Amino acid sequence: MAGVLLIGVSACGSDSGSDAGSEPASTETAATAPSSSEVATTAVPTTPVPTTAEPTTTEAPSPECNGLSAAEVGTAAGGAFDTAEDASAGSDVSCLFSNSTTGDSVLVLTESTATYLGGALDGLPIDQALGVLETTYTGVMDAPTVEHVTLGGFPGIVVTGTNSIIGTPVGYATTIVNGVVVEVSSDGAGLSSTPDGFAPVVTAVAELAVAAQG
Repeated sequence: MAGVLLIGVSACGSDSGSDAGSEPASTETAATAPSSSEVATTAVPTTPVPTTAEPTTTEAPSPECNGLSAAEVGTAAGGAFDTAEDASAGSDVSCLFSNSTTGDSVLVLTESTATYLGGALDGLPIDQALGVLETTYTGVMDAPTVEHVTLGGFPGIVVTGTNSIIGTPVGYATTIVNGVVVEVSSDGAGLSSTPDGFAPVVTAVAELAVAAQG
């Protein structure tokens, strides 16, 4: 009877050892600290650099009339023109270029010889036609000066003087291009205070006007 008890104890002890060995290993890591081979990195916040777009300035185109811009006419006349107005009347095509602040201006007129001065120039040789124009201009001037010049490759005249009606200096530069009278006139006080000073003003603008006729 004692031998049976010993076997039973022995068996129990053996089972106990077997149970201990069969327990599953723990899958949880005892510590979650990073290993020595891992370097902890801390993201440095980046502040975006504000970009300020430079404002773009678009310059408005210079107003135009009959193929000429106020800016180019002003440059030729020696003034800062910012206005181009259609001043046509009847059969002519007239453009008034001016400075909206000072009032200085230049008038550019184009008209067929068939209608200019009621057709008085129509069919005339250019020398005779210019003679008629000279008489027309000087008839309303005090102490006029007349120059025979070439404007854009065409014979022309430049007439300056004092307007006998309003008493201000005035200048004309005129030629005839393929049957079209091209006439430039100016009396802007800011452009010249004397009649002679208008000669280069109207001459330069007339060169532009002739070129615009193509």
